[in-house]
Amino acid sequence: MGNPEKIEAIINMQPPGTTKEVQKLTGRIAALNRFISRSSDKGLPFFKILKKADAFSWNEQCQAAFENLKKYLTSPPLLTKPKPGETLFLYLAISEGHCRKLRPYFQSHPVVVLTNHPLKKILANPNISGRMVKWSIELSEHGIEYQTRPAIKAQPLADFISEMTGAENRQITEWWKIFVDGSATSQGSGAGVIIETPQGDRLQYAIKFNFAASNNEAEYEALIAGGKLALAAGAKHLKAYSDSQLVVNQIKGDYEAKGSKMTKKHSEVENIKEEVLTGDALPSWKDGIEAYLKTGTLPQDPKEARAIRVRAGKFTLIGGELYKRGFSQPYLKCINQDKVEYVLREIHEGSCGNHSGGRALSSKALRQGYFWPTMRKDAMDLVRKCQKCQVHANITHLPATPLQPIQSPCPFDQWGMDIVGKLPRAPGQREYLIVAVDYFSKWVEAEALSKITEKEVMKFAWKNIVCRFGIPRAFVMDNGTQFQGAKLRQWCEELKIKQYYTSVATPQSNGQTEVTNRIILQSLKTRLEEAKGNWVDELPGVLWAYRTTPRRSTRESPFSLVYGTEAVVPVEIGEETLRVQQYEPASNNSERRADLDLIQELRHSANARTTAYKAMMAKAYNSKVRHRGFQVGDLVLRRADATKNLGKLDAKWEGPYQVTEVIGSGTYKLHKMDGKEIPRTWNIANLKKYFA
Repeated sequence: MGNPEKIEAIINMQPPGTTKEVQKLTGRIAALNRFISRSSDKGLPFFKILKKADAFSWNEQCQAAFENLKKYLTSPPLLTKPKPGETLFLYLAISEGHCRKLRPYFQSHPVVVLTNHPLKKILANPNISGRMVKWSIELSEHGIEYQTRPAIKAQPLADFISEMTGAENRQITEWWKIFVDGSATSQGSGAGVIIETPQGDRLQYAIKFNFAASNNEAEYEALIAGGKLALAAGAKHLKAYSDSQLVVNQIKGDYEAKGSKMTKKHSEVENIKEEVLTGDALPSWKDGIEAYLKTGTLPQDPKEARAIRVRAGKFTLIGGELYKRGFSQPYLKCINQDKVEYVLREIHEGSCGNHSGGRALSSKALRQGYFWPTMRKDAMDLVRKCQKCQVHANITHLPATPLQPIQSPCPFDQWGMDIVGKLPRAPGQREYLIVAVDYFSKWVEAEALSKITEKEVMKFAWKNIVCRFGIPRAFVMDNGTQFQGAKLRQWCEELKIKQYYTSVATPQSNGQTEVTNRIILQSLKTRLEEAKGNWVDELPGVLWAYRTTPRRSTRESPFSLVYGTEAVVPVEIGEETLRVQQYEPASNNSERRADLDLIQELRHSANARTTAYKAMMAKAYNSKVRHRGFQVGDLVLRRADATKNLGKLDAKWEGPYQVTEVIGSGTYKLHKMDGKEIPRTWNIANLKKYFA
């Protein structure tokens, strides 16, 4: 088609009155000559005027030619009434170079090739090779339809138009429609659903939710409820309408569903979509391509028809079966959705399967010679739901929740307690060590025990903590039975001491005590040689060294934060320091009183440094966090090494279990699938989502 502006210039032009104006007219005709049939004949009267430049004469013949030219440009010959999505009819390709110059035209329009040669059969022949394969692949990027070209000179125009008319697809799809809207207010949340049947009947539903939900969650719940109601009513082809831009774009795939709640609801909608797409009444993805390759049948929708024409160039029929031309193999067998699970499972866990990952599984299915449009997604879903893959999956070491440092406002306000052992048996059958650490000053108390019982814990807390430093506000303990007895609970309640328990197999929850345990054990190792049973004798020296060593977080020693001055250590006696050499009882007493007056400032400074140190640690820790979480009702797997010692071939995860309560950030209560409750709480670090 010519440039509309150049055509408009000729149409709006007045009859020339001078030779110069005739030259302007012929120049415009020359610019459009490739689009004007027999342009030299139509412009012949104008060229005759230019031959007689001295005697300009605009006669009736010139005027008639001028009017005919305008009429030709305004009413180009048409065989049929124009329709949206104009089709290009290709009668002849002169050469490879000229064809490539017109490539944008062919790519942006459906193309009908009129030929008396069986090009379609030749290019679809599975036995072609060499140059024909090259042309078949290159032409597959265009939506080409091949039609028979009659003997134009011998056939009437009506027969030509009749033969070019393609067959119409009479298949009628009965679409159900659902209109949904969800809303959440301070009084509650609910949804409205309208279902419209293919016959025009309308079903209206009002739904009230018995749980708290945000507006977006209510919109999702409305869509889920509407989809389930429509499926229950017998819908096979479903169109959903919602006024929530977020929900619509997430379902279409334009937006990503973020957050555990939104991801879960998005998955529910995807399950409804899969149920609709795999319904018995819905044709297979192959049907449209097979119908086009066999009979040339296309859908009524122009966009769908063009899509099938473009895709069909990459497929062929061999013995009535649909195959796709591939890059890894010449031909890939196309299979329906009902055969997909069998193919994937056989490759994944069959006699030759090795439970490979999703990407490897889809690639292996491709190399085995199979194809369907959702290979990667289906492979990922199957691997994600595979029971054996889930229980043997690698353990994730990245944290799932941000670090929440424990702050203590003053000395001896909060103590962390833990049991270390078994250690080498010492005199008195002592092989356990109970350790308590003050969260503010880092002061440590420890005692060797022959057995770890509730009575021993109470005795240690009374003698080493309450009688020395007063009644604390809280104890932080693990889930050991010695810390959860009824007598200990009653004793703490009488003294108004709160008890906080860490999650099972999560030592990070009582990190201060765990760090102290490591330091004490390391110090004992370095002091002991062959006589490992002497660790009880070395324990007081280890504790003294710990108490008089500045800690990194406070930059002060626990002794100085408790007593306001540094302790005199043995080295100061062997090689006297200034304060030992110039010691005077009178001045020492006044200096000690001054230290006690200034101890609060020392503690404030140490507390500020501790807060800054913990903030720095939390920042570094939180940079590695990969947020995940569970809701009540979710199925989870639990780390097997949290409850037992594992062998090399044991599964790394056990379960599934169901979440019954969300205690706090990353802490959950579980029960087995038979309803039996699992004691104590579990941290998310020991859990992972289970896909059924």
